[in-house]
Amino acid sequence: MSALPPKPRIPASRIVACSGAGWEASFKSMKSKRAQPRRGHWERQLFSRSAALVCGILLLPAAFARADDAQILGELQAARIAETAELAKGGDLSAIAPLYEAMIARHPHSAEVRSAYGEFLWTLDRNAAALEQWLAAEKLDPRHPATLFHLGEAHYAMGDIRKAGAYFQQAVRLDPKNAAYHFHLGNVLFTFRDDSRQPGEPDVEPAKKRGLEHLRVASDLQPFNRDFARGYAETFWGMRDPDWRAALAAWERYFSLAENRDFARVQLARVQIKLRNFAEAERLLDAVESADFSQLRDRLRTQLETARASAD
Repeated sequence: MSALPPKPRIPASRIVACSGAGWEASFKSMKSKRAQPRRGHWERQLFSRSAALVCGILLLPAAFARADDAQILGELQAARIAETAELAKGGDLSAIAPLYEAMIARHPHSAEVRSAYGEFLWTLDRNAAALEQWLAAEKLDPRHPATLFHLGEAHYAMGDIRKAGAYFQQAVRLDPKNAAYHFHLGNVLFTFRDDSRQPGEPDVEPAKKRGLEHLRVASDLQPFNRDFARGYAETFWGMRDPDWRAALAAWERYFSLAENRDFARVQLARVQIKLRNFAEAERLLDAVESADFSQLRDRLRTQLETARASAD
């Protein structure tokens, strides 16, 4: 039985900064925080809970063909509705816990229920209890992709990057159309490339390429997801020998979704300089208006003139 769609928990903004020293600073910061569990912010969860509920309803015909499965889905949806209502009134989410405990009593062999309860406990920052539920769900169904995904989250929060990556890989194999699974796996492979090297690999570049590919798949599966588009596009700056045409396509997708168009314009200009499309780079830089990007724009104009001179 397929799980209610889990929401991404490793923010897209953690994957890379925009470039150069900024990218390295972001990478080092992420490594220094790897053992810190992510704290929940209940006020931010109202929308995501509602969205997950809607997605679960839409998936009802395919995922819950049997009557018992449909009953479990109905109960999980009722719990999600109760959570949403509690969040809306600023109440105590821990009051919802008995709903999940009652479901476990009614469905003791359901990995689905255990996995959902673990996600709920993780929201409450009861991380040890959440891990206990996910491990119990894994024993009930070792091929339950949402459970494996959540176990990846838990081990990521505990700083065990290799185990997190292994769980994310299992989740991707079992549910290859889930963009969030690809995004998290790509994030781990690329950002923690030293931990992601396979035996016999001479350096970290193969791990980075695998990460880039999973980020591409995530963005392709959800082409209107701004975070996934930016995460994929920014990763090209950390590659040894990037495919600049692929980078251009990635940044063009992000540009079409971006709220801050000037940020996207300077990134596109950088790529166009790499591709020696100097006139297009100049047009993009001329269109930048925000003072926040004036220094970067001016540096890129200097790079542009230097590249033009070397091409003559």
